[in-house]
Amino acid sequence: MPAAERDRAGWAALDPCVHCGFCLPACPTYLATGDESDSPRGRIMLMRALERGEIPANDPALVEHLDACLGCRGCEPVCPSGVAYGRGLETARETLAGANSFSLRARAILAVFRRAFLWRAIFSLGRLLRATRIPDLAARTSFTAGMLASTEPPDVIARRRSRRSNRVADRRRARRDCFGPAGLAMT
Repeated sequence: MPAAERDRAGWAALDPCVHCGFCLPACPTYLATGDESDSPRGRIMLMRALERGEIPANDPALVEHLDACLGCRGCEPVCPSGVAYGRGLETARETLAGANSFSLRARAILAVFRRAFLWRAIFSLGRLLRATRIPDLAARTSFTAGMLASTEPPDVIARRRSRRSNRVADRRRARRDCFGPAGLAMT
C-alpha cells in the first residue's frame, strides 16, 4: 500500500467520530487536566485540522496536545461509533515526526533502543553501578544518578514488603486484642 493511501486510511479511521463525549471519562489525560484539547474528542479535531492543513505540523500547541496522549486507546472500547483513534493518532504522529526533527540527544536515545544489544549492555552496566553505591553519592549532583540510586533490585523490594506486612499484621492483632473484634474498647 503506498504511503498516501496508508495515510488516508489512518485519517479515515477518525471519520466515524460524532463528538458524543463518551470517550472523555475513559481518557486519563483528560481526567488529569480537564482540558478539552487533551481529550480524544479534542485531539480528533486537532488531527482533522492537521490533515486539512489548517494547522501546521510544527505548531507547538498541536505537538503538545498530541504528545500528551498516552496512546492507551482506552477511548476505543467506549466509543459507540467505533472510531479507531489509535490509527489516527499513529498517522498524526508520523506526520509530526516527518515535519519536526528530533534533537541529537533524542535521536541517540532512539538509536540505542532500536538495538537490543546496546540497551541490554547499558542496563546491565546500570545494575552493576547501582550495586557500588556510587549513585548514592552522585545523586546530589545529577538527576540521572538520583534515579539510579532510587531504584532497588526486586529481592530488596520483596524483603521490605514482607517486613511491612508483618508489622501491619502485628498492629492489627494488637488493636484487636485491645479493642476487641468490633473495635470497641473492652472494659
